[in-house]
Amino acid sequence: MAWGETTREQYRRPMDRYETDLTGEEWELIGSLIPPPPKMGRPREPDMREAINATQLMLGPGCLRWAT
Repeated sequence: MAWGETTREQYRRPMDRYETDLTGEEWELIGSLIPPPPKMGRPREPDMREAINATQLMLGPGCLRWAT
């Protein structure tokens, strides 16, 4: 898809840092699939939404551009 002014505005995500970051609607769909933190042991430190955002960035075309 070619990015024109119309499509750029339509798909703009002003609060996200990268194009691959999840929107609020996307997170609502998959956030409930993430298991809750364990009750015993060390508490979960990373924000799971940020972990998924990072994974998408690395697995998406962004990582391939940086590696070459």
